Amino acid sequence: MNQGMPYVWESVESLREMLSKETDGRQSKRLQLLYLLASRQATTRTAAAQLLGVNRETVGQWLRQYERGGLDRVVAIKQPPGQLSSLPEEVIDAMRGKLQDPRGVASFKALQEWVARSFGLRPSYRVIHYTATQLLGARLAVGRRSHVKKKRDRRRLFRRVLPRASDTRFRPPVRLIGKLRCLQRSPQRLLLACRSRCGRPTKAGLDCSRPGASGSRCVASNRSLYASTTSILRTSMEPSRR
Repeated sequence: MNQGMPYVWESVESLREMLSKETDGRQSKRLQLLYLLASRQATTRTAAAQLLGVNRETVGQWLRQYERGGLDRVVAIKQPPGQLSSLPEEVIDAMRGKLQDPRGVASFKALQEWVARSFGLRPSYRVIHYTATQLLGARLAVGRRSHVKKKRDRRRLFRRVLPRASDTRFRPPVRLIGKLRCLQRSPQRLLLACRSRCGRPTKAGLDCSRPGASGSRCVASNRSLYASTTSILRTSMEPSRR
């Protein structure tokens, strides 16, 4: 059954000012709820929940608290039972300043070592992690590690992907076999040719030594080599037709 919306006694200007000064995200959500109701941007619990990104029951719980105790009751955050932190207040304040530093810290382990050097304490990693994440709301931006398979040799990759001219699944042109054989000894040059986008050679062509012929050079255009190699690789990926 739909329930009536409570009347918000605070003005829109005062709620907007309190929102601009609020730093706690949990209290800011509840002030936003009152602001949406006071400014008539939301007239139902469902609409307010969708705008705030919370559940409808959560909005109803906040409104019941507001009806019972006003603004002070709705913004009051209950602290869960248990010890807050074994660290002194000055250490927590110093950690807050360290985490707000633009240079920041590389990891929670580095933060633990910094606390040990600065205050002569030996807090455990669990205490540092809990204090930083739960009490101070810190989230360290850590870069994503690269997979070990990405560091394999390119030569092994091209030997597996690039088909040989003797494969029976396809028959490349005879004039292209010589180019592939020349480039087979230099996978880096073949990769550069395959990734070429402009289609214009940086020099007169792509030079590579032809095995078995001393003094002779094999010159291939980047444009034709890119198109031909792409076509062969695409053909080799297709299942063999009998």
